Amino acid sequence: MADAILADMQRITRLAAEPRVADDSAKAAINRAARRLGISFRRARSFWYASPDAAVRAIEADRIRAEETRILASRRIRLEQELDWIEARLIARESRGNEATLGGVARDQVATLLPLASACVDEPSQAHGAEGPIADQRQIALPLRAGR
Repeated sequence: MADAILADMQRITRLAAEPRVADDSAKAAINRAARRLGISFRRARSFWYASPDAAVRAIEADRIRAEETRILASRRIRLEQELDWIEARLIARESRGNEATLGGVARDQVATLLPLASACVDEPSQAHGAEGPIADQRQIALPLRAGR
């Protein structure tokens, strides 16, 4: 049972370190996970490597699992926002060829979708959780190329 709990803590710690970039070191990922989970670097490192001497108390496991739920909910919101942005961009691109409608979507509907989609990428995102807005600095403005 202790091994299963430790494996669960390892999985959650690695999830909290995402997204990782190509040149990201393990130390940086562990540090990021520790901040997101609200635990010390040393504790996060013992979970990251599933150290057998890391005894996990039930209250700590419950708190970290609650953080996992919050992280997953925030990730779902970001992915839904990104999907809305992609759909709006595709509709806008395809509507240039067809002035009246596109796939049953009227041109005026496209105009209402684009402001919603641009907020997903052009401004820092505000993911709403039970505790209120959570700033997401990873969503930064994307430069648009000329002619697009």
